[in-house]
Amino acid sequence: MPRQNQQEELTTALHIYLAIAEKHTPQEYPLDCRSVAKALGVSPTTLYKYRLQEPIREAARHQRENTKQASKKASLHSPKERLQKLGEELKLAEGCLL
Repeated sequence: MPRQNQQEELTTALHIYLAIAEKHTPQEYPLDCRSVAKALGVSPTTLYKYRLQEPIREAARHQRENTKQASKKASLHSPKERLQKLGEELKLAEGCLL
């Protein structure tokens, strides 16, 4: 039987990672089970054990959609806008960890 606490921690970490990854390109944050497992520091088997493949697939689909929309806009962002965006992502990640 799976350890409930470990499963909850992994699920929370996964959702945080996926929220961030969806806003980036697939090259920056690949969303397949092996890459996600490596980023989270767990075995891919653990992701399968807790049946977390579906949220990863769904996030990959969102990531592809977001990438397509971003490429359509294709506007150049200033370094200031980039820093602002990264700061917001950092706050999101810090808020989810607390």
